Formats: sequence, C-alpha cells, structure tokens
Amino acid sequence: MSTNDNAKVQRKRYIAYHEAGHAVAADRHGVAFSVVIDGQPRVELAPLDPDIACCITYAGPLAQARYQKRCLTTVLLTHGSADADFLDQQSVQWRLMGWENRKLEQWRLAASEILRERWTAVEAVSARLLALGRMTSDEVREIVAQLGYLPDNPTLR
Repeated sequence: MSTNDNAKVQRKRYIAYHEAGHAVAADRHGVAFSVVIDGQPRVELAPLDPDIACCITYAGPLAQARYQKRCLTTVLLTHGSADADFLDQQSVQWRLMGWENRKLEQWRLAASEILRERWTAVEAVSARLLALGRMTSDEVREIVAQLGYLPDNPTLR
C-alpha cells in the first residue's frame, strides 16, 4: 500500500470515529438520525433543542480527538470546521441573549461524559461505519443495545 493510500485509509478511520461520536451521542439522547461517511461525511438530524444539538455536535470532534490522541482544538481546526462553525454560532446566540457563556463548556463536558461512558459503542459503530459507509439510528441503536447501553436524556446543567 502506498503512502497516499495509507493516508486515505487513516483519514477514513478518523471520519468514522468522528461520525460515530455524533451517532452515539445522538442515540444517548434518543434522537433519530442517519450518518454517512462515504461521500460527504455528515450526521443528519431533525431540528433539536440547542443544548442537545450542541452536545451531539461536540461528540464528533471529541471522539476523533480521543482516537487520534490529539487535542480538541487541533481536530476542530483541521477536520471539524462545520462543527466549530455551528458551536460558534450557538455561542454567539447565547451571548446576544444576555446569558452567561458557560454553555460551550457545559456542552463539551456533557459530550465528553457520554463518550467516556460509551467508548466501546463508539468503537463498534466506527468499525461498522467503515464497513458499510452509512448507518441509520436504528442500526446504531442495535449495536449500542447489544453492548448493554440504553438511550436516555441526560440533563445539561
């Protein structure tokens, strides 16, 4: 395998972990979605409560950072620009409404906790994503349930 081919395979793994992070966090919140890594990587979600949407958004880059053993900022700057843009937009909205800007840290901590609790699920979903290229929330939920996790709605304080 050439260096270029190896880089492509590694990038696809990073994307799979990134999207699996989003998927496992969405599943934890009981949110329906579809996730795609072949073509344009994305998680498609219905409109959500902003707190839940931001928690799910953070989970992707956090999962990728953990897998790559890199800092979150590096991942956001190199592979997570859409996620970073969304989080920045939400943060600006909070400030314009006069609320404290502790929300970003709350969302990051909530996503980190989900990933810590369910890292085995992130690994299993990323492996399945690599094999299939796309998954639905039902397929993710099946993997997560087989591992003994149940969806719930953690509260963000």
